[in-house]
Amino acid sequence: MVVMIIDAIGVRSTVDAADVTRQIGTERFFWLDIFGGDAPTRLLHLGQLGLEPGDITWALRFGQAGRMHIGPEKLRVVT
Repeated sequence: MVVMIIDAIGVRSTVDAADVTRQIGTERFFWLDIFGGDAPTRLLHLGQLGLEPGDITWALRFGQAGRMHIGPEKLRVVT
């Protein structure tokens, strides 16, 4: 599994879930790109990030049409 963070700084690979947790702590917009691996591995990593269950469910729905949710304090997009 490969996890990338894309933000105003650029594109970079993560070493572990702590990298993503630090990024979340900045409270700045970023794109989290996850590809490869199996469903249990992706679930484990997403769970470590402190994501809400609804966000995890969205992220794990691979092979479907892209979708977007815009709400207060949250933008969620899956492509």
